[in-house]
Amino acid sequence: MSQVIEVVERYILPDLPDSSQLPEEDGVPMETNWHRSQMNLLVDVVRHRWQDRRDFFTDGNMFVYYSMNQVRNRNYKGPDFFVVKGIDGSYPRQKWVVWEEDARFPNVIVELMSESTRDEEADEHGRLWSSELDAWLGLWQGKFLEEEAVWLRLFDEDGQVGHSHCR
Repeated sequence: MSQVIEVVERYILPDLPDSSQLPEEDGVPMETNWHRSQMNLLVDVVRHRWQDRRDFFTDGNMFVYYSMNQVRNRNYKGPDFFVVKGIDGSYPRQKWVVWEEDARFPNVIVELMSESTRDEEADEHGRLWSSELDAWLGLWQGKFLEEEAVWLRLFDEDGQVGHSHCR
């Protein structure tokens, strides 16, 4: 005759912090007006490309909370631009808290290069294919929000710049 022995172990897990207690901003303004405009341009282009979809969230310059360790160390990260796919994107957020979003991490994160980070982030100039966005990321010279500059844009598979309020 055989016996079945069941061993049960209990673990006490710390409570996850209520997201309302997590900071939403660090009080540090964007480095330049171009940074703010560039972030808005990327958000606008993705929302336009996927205007019939409600299964994504895109924003920028907001904290993304990945782990409890990050919270304990007060190591708050706010990417310039990010996209999360496969979620309910029908409502706004003030921060992205992974453990409150079914453990969904951003699929795409873009950090914009600036004078202060140029040496750290410098890379080849050209377009980079993003399978997550199904588009090329590349540089485009033109006018956006009445500012003539070089902007980071999305290009379709044929290399055509994505639609937005640019000319």
